[in-house]
Amino acid sequence: YKYSEDRVVAVGNVVTSRGPGTAFEFALKLVELLVGEEKVKEISAPMILKL
Repeated sequence: YKYSEDRVVAVGNVVTSRGPGTAFEFALKLVELLVGEEKVKEISAPMILKL
């Protein structure tokens, strides 16, 4: 067990986040893991997100 202050953490086959306030970041992490960083950039470009 290792504690992390990160808002979204992916280790092995587990992805978790700090709570409802990180829902967009969590969703984008899932997209990154499933289809890659390029898709994350495409999806998040029109959004006003501070990542």
